[in-house]
Amino acid sequence: MTTEYPIEVEIVHFRLVNRGSLKASFTLKILGVELVIRNCNYFVRNNEKWFSFPSQVVKNEDDTKTYYPYLSIYNKEYLKDLKAKIIEKLEIAQHDAETGNPSDLQDGAPALPF
Repeated sequence: MTTEYPIEVEIVHFRLVNRGSLKASFTLKILGVELVIRNCNYFVRNNEKWFSFPSQVVKNEDDTKTYYPYLSIYNKEYLKDLKAKIIEKLEIAQHDAETGNPSDLQDGAPALPF
């Protein structure tokens, strides 16, 4: 890690979707700042892996869609380290879900009903 603050995250409410490059939806907990971000998505295409924070979808005049994230992190170094930690945890969550071992993916709090 290159940031001055330790980054600890948890992936909870991980749900496999497997629709094209969209592999799962999940809730992200960033420990230390007590932040919970719901409705995140995990994507994999070829060897590239990424995730998205919740976003607003806007349909353009040409019928394409533009996604505007509700959340931004301005500190680029922190964001880089945060992304690496989240992807690491998502790989574990995906493996556990696919092998039937989702024991660490639930935090005891109920998922939102929507």
